[in-house]
Amino acid sequence: MRSRRRQLRRIANDKIRSPVRPADYVPPKRSYREVAPGHVYQLPQ
Repeated sequence: MRSRRRQLRRIANDKIRSPVRPADYVPPKRSYREVAPGHVYQLPQ
């Protein structure tokens, strides 16, 4: 009997579906404010 470790397997190239959100979910647009050069924070929604 041959070991399963040495068998060639296909690599999964499919997208992983979210079990939480529907497939057509679009995240809300995020707004950021720069408080100093190169330092930003996300504004509350």
